Amino acid sequence: YTSIRDELEQYDDALSTREEIIVVSKCEYENASQVQETLATHAGQPVHSISAQTGANLDSFISIVLDRLDARREEAIEVSAPLSDQGETETPDLPKTKKRLPPHKAGPTKDMSNDRQAKDIVP
Repeated sequence: YTSIRDELEQYDDALSTREEIIVVSKCEYENASQVQETLATHAGQPVHSISAQTGANLDSFISIVLDRLDARREEAIEVSAPLSDQGETETPDLPKTKKRLPPHKAGPTKDMSNDRQAKDIVP
């Protein structure tokens, strides 16, 4: 979890501040609930569990995602003014931020592919 969050921040600071929904897949595995609890404690927010194999919790997770999208849509509608009220405005010159290459495209694994795996490289 921390590694993924760090990669997002390295790629674009704005991504690290976005709202997130955390989900653990393969909840049919024996230790899945322990992983879910540990991650929830570490992240400080709820962690959902699903299983594509058994279909467990998929419907409720989809509902959570759709509810979150609806809420964001409503917030966006409330914040934006009607087009007729916007009038002419100047667009400020915003500083250009250079996006970095994602670590998997710039780091030590950048040359990996289906044909070239880490296990195939002899140190």
